[in-house]
Amino acid sequence: ALAAAPDNVDLQVALAALQLRGIQMVWYSPAESAAAASNARSLLERAVRAKPRYIPVLEAYCRFLSATNDFVESLVACAKTLSFDPWNGLALYQIGLAQIFLGRFEDALATFKQADRFDTPEVSRWTWLLGAGWTAQLMGRDEEAVSWLQRSIAITPASGRPYMLLAV
Repeated sequence: ALAAAPDNVDLQVALAALQLRGIQMVWYSPAESAAAASNARSLLERAVRAKPRYIPVLEAYCRFLSATNDFVESLVACAKTLSFDPWNGLALYQIGLAQIFLGRFEDALATFKQADRFDTPEVSRWTWLLGAGWTAQLMGRDEEAVSWLQRSIAITPASGRPYMLLAV
């Protein structure tokens, strides 16, 4: 599809998202993973140049940078997403994750709490509740962590991640 419509930004984002999923789910060999990451980055950077204010492009680039451990760049890209959509839960979650990996735990917890204050559908909230629980846990605030994790589990009881952190 992209060969037939090489300037279609939505197709670029969709292909990059599939490649990113393959990287995260370890569908590729190490060499293939590096090639997929390079291709996804190229697609997303091209999409950002073509539509620098298009939220799906900005979200995808924000998520890509976080998933590929480019945390400082991710903070910038995700902040740009928030400049166009201040209530964007995906961007806030990715910012919180980047802050965790950069050792900025207080900032991460504040970011997850900010996301939790927004009036979004409950089903969307479990990830930043998970992030807040993880962050509180990393800060040695176990009772607070349990509260966040239990709220996450109440929304999405089939996810193993909050249970894993709760077990810790």
